[in-house]
Amino acid sequence: MSFCFASYAFKLGIILLLIKELQAADDADQVWFHKAHNGKKVIENILSEHKVISWLFCALHCHGYAGQFCAGFNYKSSTIDNEVNCQLTVAQQQRDGVIEAKAKNDWVFYQRKQYIKDPCSPSPCFHGTCVVNTADRRNVTCKCFEKYEGKACETRIYDPNLNYALNKPATSSSSTYAHLSQRAVDGNTNTDWDASGCFQAESSEKQWWRVDFQEEIQ
Repeated sequence: MSFCFASYAFKLGIILLLIKELQAADDADQVWFHKAHNGKKVIENILSEHKVISWLFCALHCHGYAGQFCAGFNYKSSTIDNEVNCQLTVAQQQRDGVIEAKAKNDWVFYQRKQYIKDPCSPSPCFHGTCVVNTADRRNVTCKCFEKYEGKACETRIYDPNLNYALNKPATSSSSTYAHLSQRAVDGNTNTDWDASGCFQAESSEKQWWRVDFQEEIQ
């Protein structure tokens, strides 16, 4: 019984300390966490999720997290039924690609005050989202965007059957009548001249036509 009481008293003391420190008017007076920014629900880099009655309890979960290092937490004050409103994370900030894009901007992200080197800053991923290994917070993996692959999402996947010029911006030295330069890449394969499915430049010595692929193709 005395052990249980001591454990309860210890937790109560931690909560009172959190209330004193986290409610400080100046962020410089806060010992463990400070409010970083408003944001959305996190879908990557999550250690655990909880339903809590206050952000102070979410902070307590993060501070006392065992086995892995909790770098910060995401908290939402208004909830419905048993909706999760506390997310512990190994990341120090919310990043594009690791948040629920369609969610409301009604979460608040808190990060530890002391300096923690973020393995995803700067991101080693060229065309993808950096995801921290929750086991050790040192190793990261890159979650590649569509049409990219490789350890750092550095390789573009090309399809030899794909028309990369389709509907891309086109320009030319000149054009005749309604046969605009864009018609060469509009996908219309009708060869009937009167159907306005072709492009023709005006007669000159230096005729040119070009298309902007809007990406590098190797």
